[in-house]
Amino acid sequence: AMHELGYRPNRIARSLVSNKTFKIGVIVPDMSSMFFTAILASIEHVLWKHDYHMVLSNTGKSNRREQDILDVFEEDQVDGVLIFGSHLDCKQLTTLLRHQRAAVVFNGEVDPKVAGQILLDQNGAIGTAIRHLVDKGRIHLGYVGVDGRTYAMRERKRVFDEIIAQYKSNVSGWVM
Repeated sequence: AMHELGYRPNRIARSLVSNKTFKIGVIVPDMSSMFFTAILASIEHVLWKHDYHMVLSNTGKSNRREQDILDVFEEDQVDGVLIFGSHLDCKQLTTLLRHQRAAVVFNGEVDPKVAGQILLDQNGAIGTAIRHLVDKGRIHLGYVGVDGRTYAMRERKRVFDEIIAQYKSNVSGWVM
């Protein structure tokens, strides 16, 4: 009967009854980055299997845009927020996420009481790369950082400097 009548469930009515929007807000700093392409496809695939929809927003690496997007997600009462590479500092991000239903921050600083946090092992990754290069006889190593505004980039530079310092004067490092 539903098919014959052309009935389509009303998502707004469904969300009023269930107190869910079945939407997850995803924030990335740069959608054109190949790094995010595979991740976003995987997220959408998993969400779709669970009858959720992804609301994707690109900050263009702008703090103001990121704040505005989080405000919109709060107003729209999305069921959760995933943030990749936030350009906001810990205090700003924590404040903005306090009123979200649920949030996870990838490679960013946030109060763990407010949002989940997933961090890459910078020590392991950069340490492995430096040890590999030194084992191959390289003693003049450089670090090129793209954007020091993000937690991940600041952490990578800190780890690079720390590991180079462990080699004393045997290895030199420069930062660009």
